[in-house]
This record gives sequence, C-alpha cells and structure tokens, in this order.
Amino acid sequence: AEREAAWFEREEEEEAEAEAPAETGRLRVSMALEEALALAAACGHVQTSFCTDTNAQLVDFIYHTADTLPVHPASPAFPTFTDAEITAEQGLPSSRFPSDHIALLQDFSWPPPR
Repeated sequence: AEREAAWFEREEEEEAEAEAPAETGRLRVSMALEEALALAAACGHVQTSFCTDTNAQLVDFIYHTADTLPVHPASPAFPTFTDAEITAEQGLPSSRFPSDHIALLQDFSWPPPR
C-alpha cells in the first residue's frame, strides 16, 4: 500500500509541476493531435486492469480499426474476471494475477488479401 501511495503522490506532484512550468523552470509544450483512423476499443467489457487496495482503474487498452481489423466474433476478450476476484487479496499483484496489471488479450479476424 505504501508503494502505491508514493506512486500516486509522485503523479500528483508531476501534474502540479506541469500546471506551473514557470515555477519549476520546465518548458511545457502542448499541441492538438488528430488521427483520421476510426479506432475502437477491443476489450470494451473490461473495466479494471490495475488495482490496489484503495484504487481500481482501467489503464490498459487495445485499440483497433473495426472496419479493417474486426474482433473475431467467436473469441471474447481474455481474461474474464470479476472485480471481486481482483480485489480479494487487497488488489494486485495477487496469487491469481502475479503482476500489478492484468494483460488484455483479444483475437482479431485477419481479412483476406485484396
């Protein structure tokens, strides 16, 4: 729990520094990015991929172009789990999920050559 608390504190400090670049002496560059691809989330049913004893959130994603690389219709996203399973041992890592993130996997239908 201490490790996770330190991580979130560090993240908040970095956000504060980004909001006040003149105070830290750091140059902040921002720009708008646009992409013409219509990306879709492949694992839309997954709500959590990172979990501590105090925080659960989705931080891992698989994006694809649905029209050119569709999700395989007979293959659900892996892994399948419930929130109770990932919080049973005070978050991640746990005996069932030995990493601090749950790897998301998805099969796609590779289209035939044109």
